[in-house]
Amino acid sequence: MNRGTRSLWSAFALIAVLLALVALPAVASATPTDDVYGGTLGQVESNTQAKSDKSGLPFTGLDVGIVVLAGGFLVGTGLVIRRASRGS
Repeated sequence: MNRGTRSLWSAFALIAVLLALVALPAVASATPTDDVYGGTLGQVESNTQAKSDKSGLPFTGLDVGIVVLAGGFLVGTGLVIRRASRGS
């Protein structure tokens, strides 16, 4: 590996670690079940009437922002590997 490729990989590794350190607290503190169910998770409700939801789609707990960041990270990784494999 020449010096330019090594510095490219070092920069890529540093960016990956920094992104992981920034994203980790946000992922660890997320509690979507408390937000949606209002802390009543695991309790049986006595009212069995269906509630109408105006949004139309159910909440699944999936944080789309994290999925988009992960996809961008994977695309970036592929581009870096492709560029590194071309050679100088």
